[in-house]
Amino acid sequence: MLRTSKGIPKGTTHRIDGNLDQERTTIVNLLRQAGLVTAVVMEPGMGRTTNAENGGGDRFYTDGRVAVVVLNNG
Repeated sequence: MLRTSKGIPKGTTHRIDGNLDQERTTIVNLLRQAGLVTAVVMEPGMGRTTNAENGGGDRFYTDGRVAVVVLNNG
């Protein structure tokens, strides 16, 4: 596999934080702080994952829930 000078596999667009739930919370909170959110509904999603790896080799874990964010018109 070809890698960049930083060891990231070529074709990888970005690295991810392993705690997907915290990343989800951060995004929702930023949208709320910007005044863009009408409602947030948490849906079950695909379920819990405790030790997985994405295509770029980053390890991750999640409760698997999906945040459905309803944006306002503002």
